[in-house]
Amino acid sequence: MQEKTYNTVMNKLFIFLLTLCLVFGSYSAVASDESKLNKQINSINSEINSANAQINYFNSQLDELGRDLDHVHKELESLNHTLGSLYSEIQTSESKLAIYQNQQELLVQKQDQLRELIASLKIQKDKLASELSQLLVQFYLEAEASGVFDNQDLRFLKLVLNERTATEILEDLDKLSHLENILLASIEKLENNLADLNQKDIELKSSLQANLALQNTILNEQRQLAGFVEAQNNLVAIQKTKQTTLADLIARSKAQQQESMNLLKNLSTQKADIEDKLTKLRLARKQKNKPNASSKEVNLDTNFIWPVPTARGISAFFRDPEYFSLFGIPHNAIDVPLPMQTPIKAPEDGVVIKVRGGSGLDYHYLIVEHPNGYRSLYGHVYRILVSQGDVVSQGQVIALSGGLPGTTGAGFLSTGAHLHLEFTRNGSYLNPLSVLP
Repeated sequence: MQEKTYNTVMNKLFIFLLTLCLVFGSYSAVASDESKLNKQINSINSEINSANAQINYFNSQLDELGRDLDHVHKELESLNHTLGSLYSEIQTSESKLAIYQNQQELLVQKQDQLRELIASLKIQKDKLASELSQLLVQFYLEAEASGVFDNQDLRFLKLVLNERTATEILEDLDKLSHLENILLASIEKLENNLADLNQKDIELKSSLQANLALQNTILNEQRQLAGFVEAQNNLVAIQKTKQTTLADLIARSKAQQQESMNLLKNLSTQKADIEDKLTKLRLARKQKNKPNASSKEVNLDTNFIWPVPTARGISAFFRDPEYFSLFGIPHNAIDVPLPMQTPIKAPEDGVVIKVRGGSGLDYHYLIVEHPNGYRSLYGHVYRILVSQGDVVSQGQVIALSGGLPGTTGAGFLSTGAHLHLEFTRNGSYLNPLSVLP
């Protein structure tokens, strides 16, 4: 409606302007038409004012409708929010209801389980009451036979057993308390007796260990004495059967020891082959913890350990002058006194490069080559447990010590049971005490 009125006014205004142009364009118009024209202008202005009033009215109506529409939108949003909250509350309530229903079902199951447990406990209670009755009777009979209880306590037990059942005994607190005191007293007596027995047992074990230690000491001394006697007999037998003098035997042993020193220093080996064997040994050891390890990860560092115990100290040191004055050969080693047949362990990974053993009385020894040019020699050994070419691991038992004169492997320069230990590196003698920890 507003748009139609506006168009009508604009059409009239256009006609007026056109007419006005025609009027001003025509010089033939007369003055009398001016009055008519003014009337038309006033009429048009009136219609324009009326149209503007209607436009303003309609605009105010539109503004009011817009405000009403905004209000409706806000109320609609509020309603949607309220509906969302209600929907969320409904879902929450439904979830809680499902949880409550599950809890109710669990409670019903627990109630059933408790009823079953109560019934089971009642059966166990009855069973225990029966067993208790039997145990009390047995306890009374054993107590009477062992003499642990006094006569007064026995009379009480007998009275209780004759007059009451086990269930009644448990319900009678006074009698149960008295019975508990009797049991505690008897237990205390038994514990005291047990403590005395344990103390006696400890004393007997200590005495037994002392006797065993003494027996072992005596046996070791007997073995050493028997070995010494055997050694002397062996020396006598050698001199008788072979018409060999002691000087000849000493000279032979001296030559054998000199031979071993020369071999330790100068024995030719394939260094590449030795390193290859030691690399494979250490690689296999590393692959136990790291299966994908390669030979590039293996190093050939050395970290020596003592091959034998040193509790008895060192009987002859490196380059000992007394040794040279006594035997006439340099002592490029240390001597470690040991009981016969003490295990000798490899002080580091290595390859056995020389073995001189057997069952004779000559000087027996073995030489092991280690990484980085190290070599070790073990002399006066009683028994050799490895062969030439064997790869040995650090800590592996490679021989048994000897050295008692006249025994296997001791030679004829030895004065007692010990290990002769030598070290070289790249052909030069080393003091073993500078190599070992």
